[in-house]
Amino acid sequence: MLTDWLVRTFVANPEDHSNARTRSAFGALEGWASVVVNLVVFAVKLVPGLIIGSVSLIADAFHSLGDVASSLVVILGFRVAAKPSDDRHPFGHGRVESVASLLIAVMLFITAWEFGRASVDRLLHPKAVQASAWLIAVLVLTALLKEWLSRFSRTLGRRIGSTALIGDFWHHRSDVIATGIVIVALLGANAGLWWVDGVGGLVVSAIIAWAAWQLLRDSVNPLIGEAPSPQVLSEMRGVALSVAGVDGVHDLIVHRYGELVVTSVHVEVSAAIDIERGHEIAE
Repeated sequence: MLTDWLVRTFVANPEDHSNARTRSAFGALEGWASVVVNLVVFAVKLVPGLIIGSVSLIADAFHSLGDVASSLVVILGFRVAAKPSDDRHPFGHGRVESVASLLIAVMLFITAWEFGRASVDRLLHPKAVQASAWLIAVLVLTALLKEWLSRFSRTLGRRIGSTALIGDFWHHRSDVIATGIVIVALLGANAGLWWVDGVGGLVVSAIIAWAAWQLLRDSVNPLIGEAPSPQVLSEMRGVALSVAGVDGVHDLIVHRYGELVVTSVHVEVSAAIDIERGHEIAE
């Protein structure tokens, strides 16, 4: 499988997902693969889009270029997140992954807004667009290439539990959907339905905005301190209560800094034991 070969070739110790350097290597692999693929896809879409004057195709091309920018943010984010802790950041830089995801979401929103405006203008001022069979075929091939890239990003993101890589997956997947809509719009334009191009641009913009919202939600929650899952709390209680002398557990707190998880818990012990013994049990 191509994904496994790429991981083995470019990532040292790929099974050590909690290691900052390993995570940085995964991020760099996904990021540079995305940069290369999206630069090719951008050029393939932009040139014919300018030639035939299709606003939906040009919007889709710049959507792909936006993927390049987001991938560079991913690379930089993982590189910073891999830095060790210091005096100003005693728990490391793991949350930079979420900051990178937030930046990607903002770029997506800007892209959606700009091309939404262009699509409305095309609806108000229709323009004849003609697409050849070879252009449709090329767009189908770019969609297949981006579908592979989206699955590649999702696979790596799931392996290391990264919202940034999952965010890049949504970025790529939205591009696949957008390209499909562009193909339909161009076929409609070939049939004389000039308004389809503007509608297709609006739909593409809506898809980009939706992907941005999903990513924004997933990146902001860790930054503002989302609650741990019931499963995590249950496991914490079970571990604490398994210690001899612990009679009860309360006030469980979890702070996540990337892969570093800092927890605290209050335990109850018998009032019949001395303070020193109670402290030993708590430790």
